[in-house]
Amino acid sequence: MSTGLEPQEDRERDLTTIIANVEPVLDLGDPRVMRRLGVVPAALTGDADVDLEFCRRLADWARSERYSAILSPSAAAPGEWNLNVYIDVSPSNLELADGNVREPLNY
Repeated sequence: MSTGLEPQEDRERDLTTIIANVEPVLDLGDPRVMRRLGVVPAALTGDADVDLEFCRRLADWARSERYSAILSPSAAAPGEWNLNVYIDVSPSNLELADGNVREPLNY
């Protein structure tokens, strides 16, 4: 039994920026949206089971309402934001392009 990465899996990897043009977006940075949906900010970044389940239900609801993406606070990097894109939502108005920042991760 092997552990870790196989040699063919350990390819050079970069962290890069992506320019995204996507709509509609559920903007959880907008206090009016948060109030309308009854969202408590701590539930979006908590790691308790109840928080994770709340986020799953919110994402399911957003997709059922045809949102192509959710802008949400980052749990891993306080003060930063995540754009969670759902490419399977139709119609999805999504355009992606390489950003101008690229950082090597493992080389």
